[in-house]
Amino acid sequence: MEYSKKWKYWMIELLSIACLSIAAKFTEVSIPPLHDLQMEDLDHSFQENTIQRMELTVLKVLDWRINCVTTHSYVDLLTWHLNSLQPLLHEAITSRLNELLLGSLSDPIFLEFRPCIVTLSALKCCLEELLPSKADAHISNISSFVPQVQRVRYLI
Repeated sequence: MEYSKKWKYWMIELLSIACLSIAAKFTEVSIPPLHDLQMEDLDHSFQENTIQRMELTVLKVLDWRINCVTTHSYVDLLTWHLNSLQPLLHEAITSRLNELLLGSLSDPIFLEFRPCIVTLSALKCCLEELLPSKADAHISNISSFVPQVQRVRYLI
């Protein structure tokens, strides 16, 4: 029984290091060496090839889908055009947009639409709600990032 517990901890430590390494490759400009990712208080020290094999296993299990595009992937892209607004208004629009996008997660109907369309539609609702006099101007500017075919298809 004791051997089984140690094996599980060993695997969790290896999995944690492999996941940190994968995440670092997506977010860091310079990737730290694998031995630097290992914390000093771990029970085991893993060789680089062992960590790399675990990375590959994780990626295979995830079917290599680790950088999925979601509605939240478009928030910064679509709201940076609103930087000319007063900071409090920009913050209110972004906050409301995040609320709407979180709410959309609970309704499977939104899975029928591309994430950029859901985000753009939610942003349109936010602008109409919080900035009705200038909503159309902002939406036409922002929607220029969405291909015409998509805008026509979804009536944006």
